[in-house]
Amino acid sequence: MKRLILIACFLAFVLFCNAQKLTVESLTEKTNDLSASTNPRLDNNNIACALIKVQLAAQGAQFEGNVVGNVEYKTSEYMVYMASGSKRVKVKLEGYLPLEVNFADFGVNVLESKTTYVLTITGVQTIVVPQLEEKPEVIET
Repeated sequence: MKRLILIACFLAFVLFCNAQKLTVESLTEKTNDLSASTNPRLDNNNIACALIKVQLAAQGAQFEGNVVGNVEYKTSEYMVYMASGSKRVKVKLEGYLPLEVNFADFGVNVLESKTTYVLTITGVQTIVVPQLEEKPEVIET
């Protein structure tokens, strides 16, 4: 009976330690993509924004930082306009830990006006399994 309770507690613990994480696969500047210059969006200073096409196969993501205007979602890709000079963006998706993307980590010091970037993000599911030490079974008589 004690063993059954121990197994049930262990399984419950494993289920509650399940965490989902977003991971950046890449951030690249797309010099041949003119979307940011042909469909410009202006910031509060009337300067054309940079466009980040965030490839993420999940709906409902939210973006924080110097985001200008509404974010559009088109078939696994978000169109996120950000003010020129931005250095980072935070991505939030229900069921996942928030992800802070620092552009310098991927070779982009700051976003440039009228430039299109592609940010690829994947979701990773991590299961934490605790190590249990086996103890000899004690039989009471």
